[in-house]
Amino acid sequence: MARALVAGAPQQQEVPFVDGRRATEPGALSRMALEAAVASDLVVVDDADRSPDAANELASVLEANPQLRLLVTSGSPLHLSGETVVRVPPLPEPDLTADPEAYAGQPAVRVFRDAAERSGAILPGDHDTMRDVAHICAALGGNPGAIVMAAARTPTLPPAQLRELLTTSSPSTVIASPSDADRDIFTAIAWSASLLSEDSRAVLRDLAVFTSLVPLEAIEAVTGRHHLVDPLSTLVDAHLVEPVHAVTESHYRLHPLVRERATALLSRNPDHLAELEHRHTEWAAGVASEALRLARSGQPTASLALVGAVEPEILVALQRTTQAGDAVLAAQLLLGIAQCWFNRGPTATEQQWIERVTALAENHPVGSGVMAMLLAWRGAVGVDLARDAEGVAAALPDLHSALARAEPGWVRTRILILAVQAARAMDDRSAIEPLCREGIAEAQELDDQASLATFESFAAMLAHQRDAIPEAVHWGRQAFERALRVDDPQVVLTAAGLLRTLPPGTPLHDGSDEDVTAGVPSFEQLLDIARRTGDLRAVAWLLPAAAVVALHRGNIERSLGFSREALRRARVSGSPLRSLTPLLGVIVTAQQRGDHGVAAQLQEAVRPFRDVLKPSLPPWVAREYGDQLFDGSPVSSDAHALDGIAVNSRLAAVQLAAEVAYDYVRATSDAPVIRLAESLVDAGHLATNPQELTDREHEVLRALASGASNKEVAVVLGIRPKTVMHHTSSIYRKLGVRGRSEAVAWTLRGGWAEGPQGELFG
Repeated sequence: MARALVAGAPQQQEVPFVDGRRATEPGALSRMALEAAVASDLVVVDDADRSPDAANELASVLEANPQLRLLVTSGSPLHLSGETVVRVPPLPEPDLTADPEAYAGQPAVRVFRDAAERSGAILPGDHDTMRDVAHICAALGGNPGAIVMAAARTPTLPPAQLRELLTTSSPSTVIASPSDADRDIFTAIAWSASLLSEDSRAVLRDLAVFTSLVPLEAIEAVTGRHHLVDPLSTLVDAHLVEPVHAVTESHYRLHPLVRERATALLSRNPDHLAELEHRHTEWAAGVASEALRLARSGQPTASLALVGAVEPEILVALQRTTQAGDAVLAAQLLLGIAQCWFNRGPTATEQQWIERVTALAENHPVGSGVMAMLLAWRGAVGVDLARDAEGVAAALPDLHSALARAEPGWVRTRILILAVQAARAMDDRSAIEPLCREGIAEAQELDDQASLATFESFAAMLAHQRDAIPEAVHWGRQAFERALRVDDPQVVLTAAGLLRTLPPGTPLHDGSDEDVTAGVPSFEQLLDIARRTGDLRAVAWLLPAAAVVALHRGNIERSLGFSREALRRARVSGSPLRSLTPLLGVIVTAQQRGDHGVAAQLQEAVRPFRDVLKPSLPPWVAREYGDQLFDGSPVSSDAHALDGIAVNSRLAAVQLAAEVAYDYVRATSDAPVIRLAESLVDAGHLATNPQELTDREHEVLRALASGASNKEVAVVLGIRPKTVMHHTSSIYRKLGVRGRSEAVAWTLRGGWAEGPQGELFG
């Protein structure tokens, strides 16, 4: 990196290069730099932090040679006078929710493939291999050195096995280590940790109890430390902790390779580890409880955002409490995270967690309301993952049992919502209509406007399925207008999505020229809302619906765009069943385009699942496209008595059909996948001016540039140290910098050390 920077320098002569790894004796670094300064006014000092006293030695060199410029590479800032810090971030971690096709062009994956080929391995470019490589790169935090070391293993271990090993073993036991010990990543991490103060080293150790990004408040609550600003800043400067600055607060996490070192430090004190784990569980349970409180108060979006941000932590606490047999805490954690799983589309693993906690609660006193909710979630997820009508029927008793246990109130209202949602998978919905009416009455009694709007949306859905369009319009518009007053994206999505799926051209009321979707967000807008709120369940049913409506309006190109994203998301989910509904739109498109061979192939894969799919289709879709969707041939008599091999064979056929459909859609359309309207922020570039900073933020920034600690800033400005921390997080986010040293460098570079109010610190 240093040589590449020097290559752009205007000097004609060679630039001297000082290797800090050779300056192991006191005074050696300054002596080597002074000798190099004789030949040039620009000197490169590489790996300066390997020298015992690099900062003082280089400061003396600069004092003796005021015209000298040093280009220094180091693991952390040296805090020299006039120092400008340019951080070199790791490679971007692959987006594991992206389509496998996109992985091949991502830098981390390219580095892995290149290094693997240099090691003598030829990696196939199939989706499974690319997905495995992407997971490896993400597990290594995008660290290019670690990625190269992992790729060196591929002549012996394929990516699938490497990925599996990284999920069960520490990175140092998996990836290859070069012969030069000085270049060993883990040696470098240990070296960086050894340079820390005892306080910073203790914080690094305690952070190992977390597995993901967590806010400052979580670190304070779990570690019991209330003076984290300075040690955290030191860890960020040393590249051992990664900060992510959001609008309202900052989150922190250990680099995946650093976690191994921190875990080793923490494991040396079992009593302290046990204490941290206990506080971690209590904190996670508190987050889950707060999420439930928000849901009760009609703020489902805020509830989902709260638990979604720390889902890995809640899952770790759930595993810990379940293993300990603590049914009360396990149920509390599960009920806090269940809606997040459900909105994303539950997996078989998450279903197993629900079954495990429910079984634990059945043998312990957890309260009738809690038990009812656990049974309701087990039933709802069972219906959602059912492969056929028999699977749906097998899951319904849990919902019935939950309703029998639940007393009137919020718990019963919530269970009624889950029970009515199960109607989407039922052909006969006569038993569901009374539950929906009961839910409306319960929500009115509680004055729960969010739940009331949801039940009104369900009433519209049930009327729509009965082909009672005027009734569906009545309930749908009433739900939508109520949802707007509630002003919660989750509630608006349900009501607006229902109105969008009514027959195109449906009038607002008899004799009206106004369409029922007047004022309702478009499919694109609804999809953007669903993505931003993490409601992938809404995305999953909005995309196929949007594709069919666009097809009905004759816009095949737009329909193909929706179908393409629907298939991509289904493929990334890893569940073939998620491809069934998107396949329907592609079948109709292929029929209309005259591609009957493709349509027939897709129909053959979908046909065994007809009894699950048909109830989910609006009547107008079944009437208009039924002949195209299903070929009319009967399902074999043993279709509902299949063994595991037969079921897996049919699921494999669906997966193959989804690949065929995706290739077909991609080949017949150049329609781009729908993206968020907001462009991604490039955090790699510093902001050019500080106009967005408030006056208080200017004061804090000037104080940082003067070298004051957060405590000193707090005393002078008359505010709390935690308030200073919040101000610095906002400053870092607005300037596009990682931490204190980059903010100071920005200040020095931009000449804003004094700011509009003059100097605060002398």
